[in-house]
Amino acid sequence: MEYKIKKAPEEYLTHQPRGQKRAKFPITELEVGEMFEAHPSKKQSIYNAIKHRRNYTKEIAGRIFTIKTISEDKIVVIRLK
Repeated sequence: MEYKIKKAPEEYLTHQPRGQKRAKFPITELEVGEMFEAHPSKKQSIYNAIKHRRNYTKEIAGRIFTIKTISEDKIVVIRLK
């Protein structure tokens, strides 16, 4: 297969960042032994927020959380350490 090199259109050359759509979970405000409740549909988003803030932004480095299912329509996020 042969490829041709072409000049890219101007609209392709402008950089458009993804933007910040960080969810407003109160992860950074939790003290040891405190918790907040959420709907189970938010479980993966909360997990990703904890992972991102621990590993990449280092906002909650060293803190340990657990996510427990309380009922069919409720989970809790608890700060352990």
